[in-house]
Amino acid sequence: MARETTLYLQLIERRIEMLRLLAAALRQSHQAIAELNLAGIYEATLQQENLCAGIRFLDRELKAAEGFCSPDTEQFQHWVRQLGAAEAEVRHLNRIQAGLIRRSRRSVNVMVNFLANYSSTYEAPAPRTTADIPAGVGA
Repeated sequence: MARETTLYLQLIERRIEMLRLLAAALRQSHQAIAELNLAGIYEATLQQENLCAGIRFLDRELKAAEGFCSPDTEQFQHWVRQLGAAEAEVRHLNRIQAGLIRRSRRSVNVMVNFLANYSSTYEAPAPRTTADIPAGVGA
């Protein structure tokens, strides 16, 4: 196998691995979103951003090496099928995440609207001073 073909297949393998890591990060964020765990959401989002940046870099490398690979080999076809499956999984998990975020946004909006209606009903108590405490209490 030519050196260029080997390099191209290695890039595809790396992209598949990055997509699998992205799928795992999406699953992790689904749990955090369902629990309204803000720290978990931020952590998963940061991980997803880093993985997407890595995938974009690999895409540029793959584009540059694209003309050097012979797509006729069985090994090439195997990795292309694996790549398609990994991409389909990420698309599916991304759609799930979008739905979770939409539902979470609705829940938060309902809570905000509920609290906004009652914010003027109850006022914060005035700060207590020593003059407010009856003599002999707490002594």
